[in-house]
Amino acid sequence: MPRPTRLERHGCRFRVTWWIEGQRYRRTFDSEAVATEFMSRVRKGWQRDQESNGSLSPTNARRVHAILRQAFQDAVHHGEVSANPCDVVTPRRPRPAERLIPSPDEVEKMILAAEEEDPIWGLFLHLTATLGTRRGETSALRWEDVDIPARKVHIRRALCKGVNGPKEIKVPKTGRPRSLLVGREFFEQIAIFRRSEGWLFSDGRSRRGEPWHPDWPGHRFQRLMRRLDLPYTLHSLRHFVATQLLARGLPVTQVAQFMGHKDPSVTMDLYANHVVDEVQRLMGDAAASLFRRR
Repeated sequence: MPRPTRLERHGCRFRVTWWIEGQRYRRTFDSEAVATEFMSRVRKGWQRDQESNGSLSPTNARRVHAILRQAFQDAVHHGEVSANPCDVVTPRRPRPAERLIPSPDEVEKMILAAEEEDPIWGLFLHLTATLGTRRGETSALRWEDVDIPARKVHIRRALCKGVNGPKEIKVPKTGRPRSLLVGREFFEQIAIFRRSEGWLFSDGRSRRGEPWHPDWPGHRFQRLMRRLDLPYTLHSLRHFVATQLLARGLPVTQVAQFMGHKDPSVTMDLYANHVVDEVQRLMGDAAASLFRRR
């Protein structure tokens, strides 16, 4: 249940901070009146939860179930009960929040706006919206990984927050490199940026030409979304690629390989429930032609 905290002034804007099950959430508003009204709604929701019948949320139910399961298992070992009732009854999994997926027109709008800011920044979004790579994988691309004659992009490494430094290079999340075959049009569009070697996205302020920190594109993308008044995150582009590939009827195992998932079920769980407007229109056209009315 949410527990509202103080209202803070953040530069020229106002920030509301609240907590849900130990996790902090924040929202920033342009005016103090709007921020105060939002915090009032959060507080009313919290009070309403306090006055409810006290039913557990799915997450808390699973936590209680895990504790009781261990307690009953100890009772079984000591012969106090014959079976563990938690093996029969399991709590339902919390339903994941619905992720917003941009449409192709919105993705094109994002890339064009990014190119107006900086062509290299536009290239970053173009690559992410085509390859479906994670931001750390896109930031870690080198020109040696882009094989234009073979029309392949090799995902060999990823950047992450470093324990002993600002960033570290590691293997991709799948644990092994992968190679993506991409259409000729994609390579024709990025050929103008081609260099013989080095990072695709390097920090020009650094003498060593280090790659972008993986957090930096996410922050810049949020500023772009505020300017375009769109509700997406940088990771939404990865979901966009997967949903569009699945919507075109491509095999889920092949989509999972392209996206870098170890298990195709992960692809289905994450993306199969998204609604694609173009597919819904095709479904509607098919439904309208099921029978003819005289």
